[in-house]
Amino acid sequence: MVARKAGMIDQESPAPWDLEDTDDNSEESPLIPKDTYEIKYCSHEVGYYFGKAEKLKIVWQIVMPIKYAGLKIPSYCNYAYKKFPKPSKYWSWWVVANGNRKPERTEKSRMSPQIFKDKVFEACIETVKPKFRNGKVKPDVFHYSQVTDLLSITIEKDESPI
Repeated sequence: MVARKAGMIDQESPAPWDLEDTDDNSEESPLIPKDTYEIKYCSHEVGYYFGKAEKLKIVWQIVMPIKYAGLKIPSYCNYAYKKFPKPSKYWSWWVVANGNRKPERTEKSRMSPQIFKDKVFEACIETVKPKFRNGKVKPDVFHYSQVTDLLSITIEKDESPI
């Protein structure tokens, strides 16, 4: 059963967690317009991306709008902390996924990425336009989209037997 929160578009569609988890574009982030989207968690892994610091890679899949449904967008969060600081991206995303409740303790072992499972989030996705060293914006081929903020939970999987 799917419980959709008030104010979101109500359309006949399969439950978001029933969408196929294909691995078509999880290495390359697609370029989509800056906007608010509904996204779901697909997977995560820890590694050393873009340098020396440990990063958490979270792969999100767009659920709505239908035009972009199925596209996957990887996001990277600093993960080299023993305790997550409040201004960190991961800390704020985790709080939203936890129903806007702050964690009692912020150790990495207590703030698992599994909290994102079986939920759909309203999220801001923006376009990143990298620059050359001289400050000029690189051509469009270098632009990509990234999740900047999780705003709220729009759907939670109802696991109660009815």
